Amino acid sequence: MSDQTETTASDWCAFQQALADSGQRRMVLVEGERQVAVARVAGLLQALSSAEGIWVGREQDAARAGLGHLRVKDYRRVLGRELPVLVWDGWEGTSPDAFAALSGTLRAGGLLFWLMPPLAQWSDFDDPDYSRTGLDRTSAHPFAARLAAILAEDPDVIRLVAEDASVPDLNRPEPGRAGFQPGQTAEQQTLVADIVRAGQGRRR
Repeated sequence: MSDQTETTASDWCAFQQALADSGQRRMVLVEGERQVAVARVAGLLQALSSAEGIWVGREQDAARAGLGHLRVKDYRRVLGRELPVLVWDGWEGTSPDAFAALSGTLRAGGLLFWLMPPLAQWSDFDDPDYSRTGLDRTSAHPFAARLAAILAEDPDVIRLVAEDASVPDLNRPEPGRAGFQPGQTAEQQTLVADIVRAGQGRRR
């Protein structure tokens, strides 16, 4: 293993541990030519805790990365599990429902690798899933362009250029920074208190 490879592995492992310690997860957007992206991610996963991870895409790519293979239509089979790594090959199509559901299976410290064309190309990218929804009949995709703009502005999205071997800005969580915590309105707090009282048999 070269010094550069060792440094890369060390950086990613430390980053994953920092995420786990703070109860957070991250998306890694892998932009670039598909075959290069597959090779880059497969090599990177050798350094990470990914033995129980899932690859949504081509079966041979999953085997290359040492991950379990999952077809999009079978995504419900893994719901309820907690995954350290999820790889989604967007070149094969991105079903919004399946993508959202599977992203929820990531445990603390989990990484979601999303293989896609560069963000600037999303508005013209013919996602294979578009044929399922009828979007293949249009030449431009403003929703995809809007999503690309949002991801480009999100500091917590790690943008990994497939052809660039350097380590991207991993933006580690600040020490002591808690993960996402849902807020509660006064109305929600009152409702929860009412439910608890009802469960305890108290009506007032």
